[in-house]
Amino acid sequence: MGGKSLLLCIISTVLICGGMTYARAEDTLRVTDMKFCTDVQNREPLGADTVFVDTVARVYCFTVIEGAEDTTSILHIWYHNDEKMAEVPLKVGPVHWRTWSSKRIMKEWVGKWRVKVVSRDTIIRTEEFHIEE
Repeated sequence: MGGKSLLLCIISTVLICGGMTYARAEDTLRVTDMKFCTDVQNREPLGADTVFVDTVARVYCFTVIEGAEDTTSILHIWYHNDEKMAEVPLKVGPVHWRTWSSKRIMKEWVGKWRVKVVSRDTIIRTEEFHIEE
């Protein structure tokens, strides 16, 4: 390879790699399952759905997290029509971990809801559900 070609190759590599962000070990968390439900019993979601009536007392966000190499934490951030309603820190253990949070639902809180699952300021999954009259 000539000197000019080698220089262009090196510059291209630096430009391409300079814009990348490399995954760290603690960034390997992933949500392999996420469900909204009316209860959790024996670490399993019950009454899973994406639409609930306005008489539901509480909705749970059940998540299965994989990829943790050690004990760490995530956040469930609950939104109603784009307004943050709650932020719940949850402990996550290694390998395969089930965890959940819940939100009490007022009858007047109809509309779109979503929960963001966040790890170290990175959104790793977002899902929506609806409360209908």
